[in-house]
Amino acid sequence: MGDVAFHSENFQALSVMQVRYREQTCCVFNDPPHNTGVVGFAYKDTYEHSSWLSMIEGRLSLVRSLFFQVAITAESHSRTPELAT
Repeated sequence: MGDVAFHSENFQALSVMQVRYREQTCCVFNDPPHNTGVVGFAYKDTYEHSSWLSMIEGRLSLVRSLFFQVAITAESHSRTPELAT
């Protein structure tokens, strides 16, 4: 499988990926909205803490189903991406 990039709202992209890439993916970089405060930002990014956690939990569960055995996901929650396994 070659590299694939999606430019989309991450929940939609992860949902589309389920059929084609389920249990075949070894790396995902997800850049969820994180309250930038920027006017005109393309996605909703004014979440309360608990709402943000619920939003990201749904995305992470989609990411888990894509992974093949050992994999890594990188989530950007600030200006510096954090790596998690």
